[in-house]
Amino acid sequence: MKSNNGKLLQIKEVLEEISQLDKLIAMHEKAQDQLMVKQYTALKRKYFNELVNLVLIYSPSTELPPSFILEKLFRRFYPESFTNAKVEPALENMLMPYF
Repeated sequence: MKSNNGKLLQIKEVLEEISQLDKLIAMHEKAQDQLMVKQYTALKRKYFNELVNLVLIYSPSTELPPSFILEKLFRRFYPESFTNAKVEPALENMLMPYF
C-alpha cells in the first residue's frame, strides 16, 4: 500500500508540474516569445512521458485500463491532437496485420 501511495504522489506532482507548464506556455504565447514556448513545450513533453510511465507502472493495481487513463491524459494536456485527428499512412500500414 505504501508503494501505491508513493506512486500516486509522484503522479500528482507530475500533473501539477505539467499544469504549471501549460500556464507558462500560454503566457509566453500571448507575449509571442516563441523561444520560451518551445523550451516549455519540450519540458512539458518530458514530464508527460514521465507521467505516462508512472501511469503504466501504477495501472496494474487499479481497476481502470491503462488505455483509458492515457486517453484522458492526452485529452487534457494535448486536446489539439483529437481535433481533426488524421492517421498517417505509415501507422495504418504498421497496424494492418492486427486487423
